[in-house]
Amino acid sequence: MKTEATKQKIQETFFSLSQTMPMKKITVSKLCQACQISRSTFYLHYDNVDDLTDYLEKELLYRIEKLLKKEQHIRLEEFQNQTFFHLLTYIDSHLSEFQFLISKQDSAEFIARLSNIIENSLTNRLQVLGYHIETYKLAISFAASGILNLMISQIKQNLPETKQMICFTYNELIYAIFKTQS
Repeated sequence: MKTEATKQKIQETFFSLSQTMPMKKITVSKLCQACQISRSTFYLHYDNVDDLTDYLEKELLYRIEKLLKKEQHIRLEEFQNQTFFHLLTYIDSHLSEFQFLISKQDSAEFIARLSNIIENSLTNRLQVLGYHIETYKLAISFAASGILNLMISQIKQNLPETKQMICFTYNELIYAIFKTQS
């Protein structure tokens, strides 16, 4: 239990520092000083700062994938409204993590992985619901792109609309796309 608490403290301190200084300036020494731990304690958990950021990225993507899989059997009519709302809520509760990962120099790789998770989730959901995936490839790509762009806008805090309104509008759009093609 203490190990997980220490890892959590390191991660939270890292995100706190990333809000006040560029990534290049965050060193193990600065992180340990701000976290009030020894360097040897840091190295018990991570090899270096890059290893920490890699871990954080993988963990965040894993949690998103898990969230999307958990709701895989929800009817199409409810999918975008409920699942997308949960996704936006999750982003809100982990905003500093997402902001950091989106602002990294190599954020294109993170965004591509996120897009892949969303597209796979939509594909799997439609397969479960009995849709012929080859017929919907373009629609799936369009939907995944829309979800990703809305997520990035939310992360950058560019959305004046409420989560409920975004979800309702997107739900109507996706439902129309998939129902008109069936």
